[in-house]
Amino acid sequence: LVEPEEALVPLMVIEGSGHPPALDWASTVATHRNGLSHYRIFPTLLALMGYDSKAATRVYGPPLNDPAPDPFTTNVVFNNYLGRKPAFRHIDLSSIVNPPSSDSAALAANP
Repeated sequence: LVEPEEALVPLMVIEGSGHPPALDWASTVATHRNGLSHYRIFPTLLALMGYDSKAATRVYGPPLNDPAPDPFTTNVVFNNYLGRKPAFRHIDLSSIVNPPSSDSAALAANP
């Protein structure tokens, strides 16, 4: 991992209207905003597809709506097939370089 931004995964949830939300997304965002690793996406998708959450958590880890704290890490070693052990590194949000605000202003002006 050269730059810490490589570990960030933007996530947006879109649900249809007319039925209750599948998960309490507002509570999850309030509790974990900018503090969960991308490893929680897959078990969340399994839960949303109706798989047994407890079984998925045992194998793949907790989903996004699990209240447990997350180490907020990413694997910086990608040669696991060559017998190397993964090396997890904490993602430090204070070291993240954000895009200039002019980028989002330009997008807002040209929908």
